[in-house]
Amino acid sequence: MAKKLGAKRHPASGALRIKHDASDDETLYEIKDANRVHTIKVDEIESLWREAIKAEKEPVYVIQFTGGLTLYCYPTKGKP
Repeated sequence: MAKKLGAKRHPASGALRIKHDASDDETLYEIKDANRVHTIKVDEIESLWREAIKAEKEPVYVIQFTGGLTLYCYPTKGKP
């Protein structure tokens, strides 16, 4: 999925110095694969948002479901 997005994968899926799964010049990605159900934890979203802001990038949470459906989430903080 990172290649499809034009992003560079991070070693160990972000477990090392560079956090989260992939990034490009403007975006920090967290990418998940799911069969039919995926649980989103607020801690994951807050971590993605916080790291993206520090890096001056846009956070994007991507869920790729079996069957080809992909959901792109753009977390923000503050009032809707």
